[in-house]
Amino acid sequence: MSTCFFFDSALPLDQTKELLSQAREKYRDILRYFWLSEVGEARPPNIEDDAEYGFDPKCTFLIEWNKERSELLELIPAIFYEAFGKDNILIRDNNYDVVPPPKTID
Repeated sequence: MSTCFFFDSALPLDQTKELLSQAREKYRDILRYFWLSEVGEARPPNIEDDAEYGFDPKCTFLIEWNKERSELLELIPAIFYEAFGKDNILIRDNNYDVVPPPKTID
């Protein structure tokens, strides 16, 4: 299982920060076991890699596991697909493989 996830957001920086803040609040009991980076603007490598998936990132952030409660790792993609919407975020795992949205996310 991955120890970190990379997130590319198709939303503007301010909106991405707001949705991240909302997710932190809503899922604080889970996310307290993780370190979330600052949100930054997408860089050319992100843009080029994401183009393969028809995705146009505006910004990026990272989440890392802090070595406690490993069972919570599997919840991270679903939390962020729910918070952002599957069309607004692209999630990659530690191996830089795209993590698909859960089937229950519209």
